[in-house]
Amino acid sequence: MFPAAIAGVASAKLVFWLMDLPFAWPATLLLMAVIAPLAGLACLLQPVQAERTGLRLSSASGLRRSVAWNEISASQPAKQYGLMPAYRLTLTDGRVFWIPRATRRMPQLYDWICRHAGVEHPLACAMRLPLYLAEAH
Repeated sequence: MFPAAIAGVASAKLVFWLMDLPFAWPATLLLMAVIAPLAGLACLLQPVQAERTGLRLSSASGLRRSVAWNEISASQPAKQYGLMPAYRLTLTDGRVFWIPRATRRMPQLYDWICRHAGVEHPLACAMRLPLYLAEAH
């Protein structure tokens, strides 16, 4: 929810700047209270989805993208936004996607990856490491 709250504050700041109004917490809190749950809801409505050919993920901009198994060149436990343990996926073209720890049915996702991409796939190898290792970095 922390990234959603930050998005709410940033959106409130932008709206008040566009309206040429000062950024004041009492007035901003109402706008932030509306935007933060919407941003959080957007995250919940766009979960990680496993397909036979790859994963369907959201980018940092919130757009959905299908990522083929062979496009994932590296994966390791890391902290998303410097706070939340997640799996960081690096694609062959250098783009980065994240699979958050809050992803439901992680054991089934691991089994799916092993079945369709192989046990030596970078994400399958990374998922064999516990996510608490990301907290040490």
